Amino acid sequence: MSTLLDENGAVIQSQDDGYVPKTLCPAERGYGDYIIMNINENGLIDKWRFDIDDFQEDED
Repeated sequence: MSTLLDENGAVIQSQDDGYVPKTLCPAERGYGDYIIMNINENGLIDKWRFDIDDFQEDED
């Protein structure tokens, strides 16, 4: 389960499929529980933009 928490630890969104949300794989598509990202010279995740929609389940 992926869970997004606020600064007080309250749940904002959660996803129960067991996969890493796309927002945590800015470099390449992750596989299952793998996170793929690059760290820039400032120690920040390169090309990372948080998207809360990645925590939403697709409606069939």
